[in-house]
Amino acid sequence: MQNNVSSYELSPESPILAIEHGNGRKSTDSASGADTDTRLPVSGTLPFPTPTDADFCSRILKPVPDYPVIEETHYVWEISDWNAIKRTPKLQSPSFQCGGHTWRITLFPRSNSEALSIYLEPQHPKNETGSDVSDQSPEKRSKTTPTSWYVCTLFALDVWNPANAHAHVPNTASHRFSAREQDWGFSSFILPRELLARGILENNRLNISACVRVIDDSSTGMLWHDFVGYDSKQKTGYVGLANQGATCYLNSLLQLYYVTGAFRALVYDIPTEKMDNAPNTNTNTRPVDNKRARSVALAMQRVFAHMQSATAPVLTLKLTKSFGWDSSDAFTQHDVQELNRILMDTLELATRGSAVENKLNSLFVGAMKSYVKCVDVEYESSRVEPFWDIQLNVRGFQNLHESFQYYVEPELLTGENKYDAGGKFGYQDAKKGVFFQWFPPVLHLQLKRFEYDFMADDLVKIDDMYEYPDLIDLSAYLGDVRESVRRQNWNYKLHGVLVHQGSVSNGHYYAMLKPYQKADPRNTGWYRFDDDKVWKVTPSQVFYKNFGARGLSAQAFRALSGADQNEYILRRATSAYMLVYYREESLPTILPLLEITVPKHVQRQIEDERKEVTLRTQQRLESLHFLTVHVVLLRNFQQYTGFDTFPDFGYHRSLGRRDFDLGSYPEQVKVRKDTSMQELVQVVVKSLGHEPSLQLSFSFYTVKPRANRTARPESLITTDMMEETVLQFYVRHFKRRGEEMVLFAYEPEKSLIRAAPTTPDDVMLLVKHYDVSRNEVCGLGYAAVPRKEPLLRLLEPLSALLKNSAAFELLEEVSSVRIEPVDAEASVERNELITGDILIVTTPGEADLARAYYKFLHSRVHVRIHRSKDTAENEFVVRDAESGGAHSVQMWISTAWLYAEFAAAVARKIGAKVNPERLRYYVDEHECERDPESDDSLEQDAAQGLKRYPVPSTVKLSQMFPSSPATPTLVLEYEVLSIPLAEYESMRLITVHWLKTILHPVLCRIFISRGSSAADLILKVVEKLTVPESLWGGILAWTSVDFKYGDLVKCDQALSEIPSDAEVCCGYFPVEVGILVDRDMYERYGKYDPEQADHAGVAALLLQVMEYETAKAAGFPKSLTFIPVFHFHKMANDTHSLPFLFAIFHEEKWPETEWRLTAKLGIDKNAAFDKFRVALVDDNDKGRYLDLRADLVVFDEIGRQDSTYSMALDHRDRNPRRALMLEKGISIG
Repeated sequence: MQNNVSSYELSPESPILAIEHGNGRKSTDSASGADTDTRLPVSGTLPFPTPTDADFCSRILKPVPDYPVIEETHYVWEISDWNAIKRTPKLQSPSFQCGGHTWRITLFPRSNSEALSIYLEPQHPKNETGSDVSDQSPEKRSKTTPTSWYVCTLFALDVWNPANAHAHVPNTASHRFSAREQDWGFSSFILPRELLARGILENNRLNISACVRVIDDSSTGMLWHDFVGYDSKQKTGYVGLANQGATCYLNSLLQLYYVTGAFRALVYDIPTEKMDNAPNTNTNTRPVDNKRARSVALAMQRVFAHMQSATAPVLTLKLTKSFGWDSSDAFTQHDVQELNRILMDTLELATRGSAVENKLNSLFVGAMKSYVKCVDVEYESSRVEPFWDIQLNVRGFQNLHESFQYYVEPELLTGENKYDAGGKFGYQDAKKGVFFQWFPPVLHLQLKRFEYDFMADDLVKIDDMYEYPDLIDLSAYLGDVRESVRRQNWNYKLHGVLVHQGSVSNGHYYAMLKPYQKADPRNTGWYRFDDDKVWKVTPSQVFYKNFGARGLSAQAFRALSGADQNEYILRRATSAYMLVYYREESLPTILPLLEITVPKHVQRQIEDERKEVTLRTQQRLESLHFLTVHVVLLRNFQQYTGFDTFPDFGYHRSLGRRDFDLGSYPEQVKVRKDTSMQELVQVVVKSLGHEPSLQLSFSFYTVKPRANRTARPESLITTDMMEETVLQFYVRHFKRRGEEMVLFAYEPEKSLIRAAPTTPDDVMLLVKHYDVSRNEVCGLGYAAVPRKEPLLRLLEPLSALLKNSAAFELLEEVSSVRIEPVDAEASVERNELITGDILIVTTPGEADLARAYYKFLHSRVHVRIHRSKDTAENEFVVRDAESGGAHSVQMWISTAWLYAEFAAAVARKIGAKVNPERLRYYVDEHECERDPESDDSLEQDAAQGLKRYPVPSTVKLSQMFPSSPATPTLVLEYEVLSIPLAEYESMRLITVHWLKTILHPVLCRIFISRGSSAADLILKVVEKLTVPESLWGGILAWTSVDFKYGDLVKCDQALSEIPSDAEVCCGYFPVEVGILVDRDMYERYGKYDPEQADHAGVAALLLQVMEYETAKAAGFPKSLTFIPVFHFHKMANDTHSLPFLFAIFHEEKWPETEWRLTAKLGIDKNAAFDKFRVALVDDNDKGRYLDLRADLVVFDEIGRQDSTYSMALDHRDRNPRRALMLEKGISIG
C-alpha cells in the first residue's frame, strides 16, 4: 500500500460560511450511539467550499471570538489503494506540523459497526525528560506526556474524491487535546457503501483532508475545558459556592456581594460578636427584628470569610438556615430581584444602632424625583423617592440607553386625562414623569426579562436581543440638579452581569463579574462564577453571548444549519437580567486594593469549626481501629434512679445526659480492636484503683438487650474468652447492627453476700431500693446466688446495708411496665430468676407506691414552661404585672395526667396564688403529637408568625405530648386568663381589618362567643376603635379568603356561618351600603343619617368621592354593578392585601374610575398609580390587562364578558406576609 501525501497552505481571507459543528469522540469511546450528524451537504445543495479551494479551511472553520489563531494548516492524506487497507484495523497518516505540534490522522476502516472512524491526534514532541515520544503508542505516550500539556484546536476532517472534489463529506469539531485526551474525532464518519454512493471512492482512490487551526487560549486558559481536576482557587483566586439543589440564583448574588469589596467590608463591620450563630428554625414568615437580622449578617460574614480562605467550594446551608429556610426552599427557584431587596432590607436593619448605620444607603441608594408639572400655569407637584435599584423595560427596546430614555421620558396628560391642579387652577394639561437626582456608587439595574402573561396564566421570559455597554454616562438622565452636581463624573463601568439561561420553569443562574479595578495589579478581567466553579472568560462571553437574540421566523430558523440552530437556541435562552455598574470615580472605594480583614470573632468561630471537623475526621479514622467499650460499675448502678441497670443509650442519648446523675452513666474505655480481652480487663481493673494482678478476682458479664426492651447483664465472661481480641469478642457476642459493647463489672468484695460467681449455675441478681421518703428508686448492690438457694439469704445483708431490721417485701422489675411480687422464701430457681434480673426492696405496704413511681417514670416528660410574650391583643389575658408568679419554671410532668392535674401542678410551681382553672398552655407545633393542621383551634400569632397549639382543658396529656420527645426539654408557654379556661374555650378568635382606606387597614383580633352574631362582632370592633355611632349605619362588612373577596357579612348572620379560614373586612362605605340596602341585599348595622354623620375622621378626598358616587347612583340606579377587586403581583395566584367591592357606573370613563379607585386605595394617583396595572380576571385566574386609555369604560368591558369577572390590581405588596407555607415566596426570618 502506498500513501501519497500532499500539504496545501491555503489563504484564510475568504468569507466564513456557517457550518455544522460536531462534538466528536475519543478513539477509545464506545460507539453504541451515533455521533451528531455534522456532515456537510454535497455540492449543489449549498455553495460551500471544496477541499481543493484555496480558502477551504478559513471558510469551513468558524472563528472563535477573542481567541487569536496561532497557525492554520490544510493537510491532505492521499489513499491510492483503498482495497488494500479497508480491512486493516487501524491506520495512521504520515505526520504534519501545525502550531508547533506534530499531527496525524488516525483511520479505523472497519471499526464501530462497520462505519469508518477518523480521528485527529497531536503528539507532544518531548516528554518531561526531553526524550522523543513521537513514535510511542497512545497508551505509553499518555504516561510520558506532561499532565499540563494541552493544545486547543478547531479542525475539520473531509473525505473526498481526488478526481472530483465536489464529491466530499466534511465534519468539523473543536477540542482541547491534552495528556488525558490525546485524540478526538468521529466514530461513525461514513459507511463504506456511501463512499461509492456519494461518488467519493473512484478508481480505488480517495483523499482525507485535515484542516487544523491551533488556537491561542492563553488569555483565559479555559477554552473547551472539561473541568476534570480543575481547581478554581488555584487558577483564579476565588472559590465557588455549593448548590443546595436550586440555589444557583442565591450563589450568583452572593458572589456579586463578595466581589463588591466595599460591601463585604461593610458586612464585616456589622456588630455580631454576641450572636451565637444559631440557625433560625422558624419556617413562618414574620417581621424580622434586629437580633434575627444580625444573625443573618453573622451567617453572611461567615460565608464571606470562608470564601476568602477556603480552597474548596463553600457551603451556604447555615446562611439559608439563618433565613429560616428549609430544604423545600433550597429546591425552589426564587426571584433574584426580590431576594436582593429582602437581603438588603435585612442587612440595613442589622446595621441600626451601629457605627455602620446608613452605610448601605450611601453605597446602594440613589434618589429620583417624581413630578407632575402643568404646561400652562405655574404649578408642580413632586416628591423625591430613594431607590435601591432601577427596573428597566426590555421588551420593545434594543439597548440600555433606549430603556433609560423611556424611563425618564415625560407623559403628556391632556384631554380627558388632564391633571387636577386643585381649586385655583382646576384641570390642566401637564407633563408627568421622573428624573434622577443622584445615582449611587453601586448601581443595580434590574432588566425586566420576566413578565406575567394572562393568556398563558404564567410568567414568560423575554429573550429579545438587548445590548448593554461596558461604560455608560448617566449625566443625561439627571434632571433638575445643581450645575456642580451635573458637572461631576457620572461615568459608570460595568462590573457585574447576572445571567439566566433557560426558561421560566427550567433555568440556571450564574454571574459574570469583574472583581478588580483597572489600577489593581491583580486585575485580569472577567470571571464566570457558576455554582462551585470559577473561571476566566472573554469580553464576548460577557457581552455578546448574554444579549439574547432577535426572534427569527420559522422559515429563517429552518434555513440555519443544525449547529447554527443550536447556537441560536442557546443565545436566545441566555440573557442578562441584572447589571451592576460601579461609578468610575468611586472605584478605589468600591474595590479597594488592600485585602479586607475578617472580624476576629468570625475567624475564631471558623477556626473552632475546622478543628471540630478535624476532630470528627480523626474520630472516624480511629473508629476503623478503635472500639469504645462501656463498662457498668457498681457505683454507676448505685447512682442510677431509672429503669434497668444504666441509662439506655438509644433513648437517653436523644434526651441528653441531664436526665440522670452523670455518675450513673457507664465508664467508657477506648481500646484498639486488636487488644485482647485480657488486656481490656487489666485496663478496667487499673481504672478502679486496683493492681492489674487482682484482675482474677473480678468477674465480667456481657450486657445484652432482652425481648421486653430491657438491657441486663447476661453471660459470664469465662477464662477461655480472655484470649480473644476485642473485635472478635464483639462480633461473636454483640450481633445486632450498631449495638454498643457493654460489660458489667462484678467486684466480689462489694457483693451483698461477698461471694464471686464460680459457675454458670450462680445467678447474679441486681438489687434496688424504693425510698418512700424521697419517692425514688436507686441501686443498692448485687449478689451471686446459687439457683437452689432461697432469696432469704439476701435479707440479712440488706438489713445491715439499710440499717433497718424490719421485714422487707421484694418485687421484681421485669420491665418498665411490669413490676411483679417475689416470694422471698422460695429459691431463685422457683422464682424463675436468671442472671441480670432486678429485685426491688420495699417495706411492707409500699409496693403500690413503688409501682406508682415506676408508672410515673414510664410517662414522665421534662418541660420548661414560660410566660407567653405580650404580643397578641387579647382582652382576656392578664398582663405580667397584674398576674404575678414566676416567669419560667422547669419540672417533670406525667403524660398520664389529666389537664386538671397538670394545671394544678404547674400552678403550685408558679406560685403567687394562681388559679389553675385560669391557666392556658400552648405547645409548639413541632413538639406536639397531634397534627396542628387537622384542628381549627391551631392559632397563629399575628405578630410573631408562630404556630402553637393550645392545650385544651378536656385533654389527657398523652394525646398532646410525644412518647419519645426529640429534645431533652419540651418548651411550653402559659398565660393567665381573667376568666376560667372552659369559658374562654367557648369563644372564637376572628381577625378583623378596619379599612380607613383599602391599603391602610387597622388590624383587630376579636375574641367573641361562638354563639354571637355578626352584629355583636362589629359592635366590639367599633367600640374598640371608638368609631362614632353616627357612622355605624354606613359600615360595610365582607369576608376575605386567601386575599380574595368572599361574601357580605350581614348583621343578623351567625358567626358560625363565617368560614374558619376567613378574615373580616369592614369600614365606612355609606354609598355602597345605600345601594345594597335599596336592593334588599344588606341591612345596616345601625341608624344612619348622612346629614348627621360625623365625618371628622374621613379624608376630604373620600368625601368628594362619596358625593360623586351618590350622584352617580341616583342618576343611574339600575345601570351600575359591583365588581370584586383583589391585588396580586406578577402572577394572578400571588395575591396579597385586602379585597373589596367597587361600584362600576354606566358611561363612566377611566379617568373618573381611576380617581375613585385611587381614593379608596389611599394612594396618590399622580405619583403612585402608574406602578399599578389593571386586569379583568375570571374565577380560574385567567384574564387580560386593560388598556387604560382615557376613553375606556370599564362598565362596557365587563358587559362584553360571558362569565363572572373580578378586577385585579397588579402591584408589589409593600407589606408582604404569607398565610400558607405552600406559598413559596422568599422570606428571611
